[in-house]
Amino acid sequence: MGHYTFPLQQLYALREALSLLVGETLPQKWARVSEAADLLVARLRALGLKPFVAKREKRLLSIMTFTLPQNIDVLALNDFALKR
Repeated sequence: MGHYTFPLQQLYALREALSLLVGETLPQKWARVSEAADLLVARLRALGLKPFVAKREKRLLSIMTFTLPQNIDVLALNDFALKR
């Protein structure tokens, strides 16, 4: 077997994630994540952004992609984000 670095951070993250599930069932967790995703989409829509994937049932809750309005300069937005 070759030399490798054991992924301690990932193991710790898994342990913490599993410990969070002890007090919350998976259906409760999914409902909470779904509610948070819906809130994010609603707030970004209010700012004039549209989800790249229009149908809610086709979107991943953990990855949100949005299209920018035509009047937004993407490079200026990127520079602004990098400076924050």
